[in-house]
Amino acid sequence: MELLTKLLDVISEMATAWDIFSSPNGDISYFSDLDFSLGISPPPTGPAKLRAIKETFEMLDGLRRKLLLLDQSCQNSAQAVSLDSSSSI
Repeated sequence: MELLTKLLDVISEMATAWDIFSSPNGDISYFSDLDFSLGISPPPTGPAKLRAIKETFEMLDGLRRKLLLLDQSCQNSAQAVSLDSSSSI
């Protein structure tokens, strides 16, 4: 369960970093402030890469939710084993 907790901590920190980065006032705005009036446009791969990064973080969030369920299941099992052990003494 200790490894599970560490994984959850790391993934949660990454999710928080993405949420801050992609918020309306986050650093993601640095990629959208090009001056189109000067004929400067972002490279076509830029938006696609940001979408791919977003999809990766969405996948990580799904994994985080699965890990949370697994962690809860492990805690419930450990508690059940503990109760069973103490009642048989």
